[in-house]
Formats: sequence, C-alpha cells, structure tokens
Amino acid sequence: MRLTNTLFLTGLRCHKLLWSRAKNEEIDISATHQNMRDPENDLFIEIACRTLSEDYTSETHVSFSFEDYAITVDCIGRQGDQTDIFLVYPTSRIRQSDYFLLAYWQWVLKKCGIEVRDFYVIHCDQQYQRGKTLDPHLLCKRVLVNDTVARAFANMEGIISTLSFVMNHTKMPAIDIGSHCSYP
Repeated sequence: MRLTNTLFLTGLRCHKLLWSRAKNEEIDISATHQNMRDPENDLFIEIACRTLSEDYTSETHVSFSFEDYAITVDCIGRQGDQTDIFLVYPTSRIRQSDYFLLAYWQWVLKKCGIEVRDFYVIHCDQQYQRGKTLDPHLLCKRVLVNDTVARAFANMEGIISTLSFVMNHTKMPAIDIGSHCSYP
C-alpha cells in the first residue's frame, strides 16, 4: 500500500483510521473523517494556478512517487531551474496539517531528485470583494510558508516511518480514541 496525500493526512489525524483504510477495513470512528482533499476543489486550483502564469511555467495535479510513497502536488511552478510548490486551499483557514503535507511533498520530491526553492499556500482572500467580473489575482492570496514547512520537515523521517509502520502492521493500533485525535 502506498502512502498517498490522503493517507498521510489521515495518519496525522488518527492511526486507527489510517490502519483501517490501508487494510480496507471499516471501523466506526466518526462521520467527520472523510477524504481530506475534495475533488470539487479542482476548479479553484486551476484558477489559483492561472494567477502564477506571469511568473512561472506551472502545472496542476502533478504526481510523483518514490518506492511506497506517492503524492499529487496541487501546483508546481518552475522559473528556469528553480521549482516552487503551491498548496491550494479554497478557504482562508490554513490548518497545521497543511504544513506537514507540504513537508511530505518536499520529502518525496527530494527522493525523486527535485529540490524545492519555496513553498506557498494559495487561499481565498477574505477581503476580496467581487466587482462585475471575477479577478483571480485579487481572489487568490499567496503566502510564503518556508519556515513553517522547514519545522515540519525536521520531523518528517520519523512521521513517515511511524505511518508506514501503522499501515503495514497486521493488527489495529492499540490506541484509544480520545483527546489526541483531531476528531474524537
């Protein structure tokens, strides 16, 4: 089983849920545990990445893999031999897990031989007021998050090792559901 974006985010929130999804077993945790990336966000990702076109050669939904680790990056931008990564989020509330997802992307990309210069989160600007036409350059706010991603990346080897162990273990983790879960 490959550790994908969705399984990575699932494992950050709940080891039991990660194990059950990796084993295709159903456990009753909470209805709030759903796919972490909604495919309906594709349109916003396309709009957000179009705002980069002046500065970058960009692609959306780019997949990379290394051994049992697979990612799909929302948007990858290139300027010559420099590569920047963009996580596109349709709301203005950026979660802590988003920084860890970017750090996971960095880990896989490094394993694929790709060095990333900068990491950004692009989200809806809550101050944007639409006029007669939609202006994606004003709607989308780009935030540089290198420092936060670097802090998350410092622990990435341990996190990936733990999540891989949980996914490949034969028994469900003996962890009670409680205050350590994001959605108890």
